[in-house]
Amino acid sequence: MSDRESYVILDRIYNAHKPVGATYLATELGIPQATIGRRLKFLENKGLIKGDGRKGRILTEIGLECYEKQSQLLATETDVSKLALLINNAPRKTLQEIVEIRRKLEGLAVTLACRNAKESELKQLEELSGVYADSVTRGLPSSAKIDLGFHLLIAKISGNSTLYSLLRILLTMDDASVIFHAIAKQIESNLISIVQHHDLMKAICKRDEVEAVEKLNVHLDKVSKDINLRYDQS
Repeated sequence: MSDRESYVILDRIYNAHKPVGATYLATELGIPQATIGRRLKFLENKGLIKGDGRKGRILTEIGLECYEKQSQLLATETDVSKLALLINNAPRKTLQEIVEIRRKLEGLAVTLACRNAKESELKQLEELSGVYADSVTRGLPSSAKIDLGFHLLIAKISGNSTLYSLLRILLTMDDASVIFHAIAKQIESNLISIVQHHDLMKAICKRDEVEAVEKLNVHLDKVSKDINLRYDQS
């Protein structure tokens, strides 16, 4: 079992904020339950997770320490050659297809977020928008992870758990969100994303469904344009 596969499991358990079992993880990750079961057993044998009665698994202290170290490594990844390799291995057509799928799924997510989000969740979205702006302005390597978190938070507060799971799979498969952010950085358009995230957040907080979808499309138009600019230059 690779470090990446271990991290994915630990990440889902950590972010669930409750004991979870193989059925939950299989649904979240789109991986067969039998495979999840074997991976959980592996992590248990390493002392990274433990059972919490019949409720499911939680991270042990060692598991939490391991998860935090792996998260830090991902957040501080600065190897330009690795980012370039990720981008070069992702065909333009595939990236544009992901953008169009995002347009449909995230369009639904922002609409439902306008309708269903609690005031406390809207406050959380506003705070995360500010954290993203600060990280990009300061050039922090954690910006890509915060960007992903912003979009997934919108899906989460939509109140539709299936939609959230689908978007999480879409944005994390083959490091899609990392690639989008890296391309934007190469094109020097990340500062524009600060404004676009803020505008989208404001529209959702006003619960204006039409404006929220419009602001999302403006942002995804930029993502699509960034992709074309990057590949036209290569």
